[in-house]
Amino acid sequence: MRVPSRRATAPGVPAAAPERWLYGPSPLPGRGSGLPEDTLWREVSVDPTHLAHYAHVCGFTLRDELPPTYPHVLAFGLQMELLARAPFSAVGVVHIANRIVQHRPILLGETLALSASVRGFEPHRNSRPVLGMASSLRLGLNALAAERWQPLDGALIVMGDQPLLRVEVIESLVLAFEPPVDVVRPCYSAEPEAPGHPVIVHRRLWARARSLTGDHGFRAIETWSEVRLETIAVEGTNPDIDTPEDLARLEEQAGPE
Repeated sequence: MRVPSRRATAPGVPAAAPERWLYGPSPLPGRGSGLPEDTLWREVSVDPTHLAHYAHVCGFTLRDELPPTYPHVLAFGLQMELLARAPFSAVGVVHIANRIVQHRPILLGETLALSASVRGFEPHRNSRPVLGMASSLRLGLNALAAERWQPLDGALIVMGDQPLLRVEVIESLVLAFEPPVDVVRPCYSAEPEAPGHPVIVHRRLWARARSLTGDHGFRAIETWSEVRLETIAVEGTNPDIDTPEDLARLEEQAGPE
């Protein structure tokens, strides 16, 4: 987000942005074939009533200066509009962190020029999948260990063949991922003996995880000494869909649309 020192006008953006530009459209499933490369711009003025409600809910003292987090609220609709052009749905995307840098105070009467663009999405293709699942894990962990992604405390490992994974399961894992836990995995009530997925693994185990080979995943890590495992009980199941027959059974269970 760019905060102008004075009133700024972005090319092609009206001076008075309608309310729908401020809050944005509903988050739609992704409909693009690739990541959006364009940058979206909006020019907005702060609604004092909306700011007062925000300050009250968040516990900020109402002043002539905006809370440092408030511009993110103004730009959120713009971000969702941009993600609606991506090839994936914005709903269900795991949010890792926000980073806000305030270079100077922003006053209530200022007009802000907001921009949103997509950065940092990088495909990491496994050129040797014949080496097993562990090779994909190593590839992903090596990418996350890069300096530009720091600081990250852990990695969420999600299987690609489990389309029934529920958002609330991920939320439960994230809440349980607190020191001194190393690994968090779910235990589904319908399959209490099976190792549940997804799994969150603390970064202090990433280097050791690179020693895995073949189709040994993080279940092997849990047998290592001094690994602190937390298991979260969740309802239901999260089956693998590996074959056309598995998919047919899933569609039969779902019934007609």
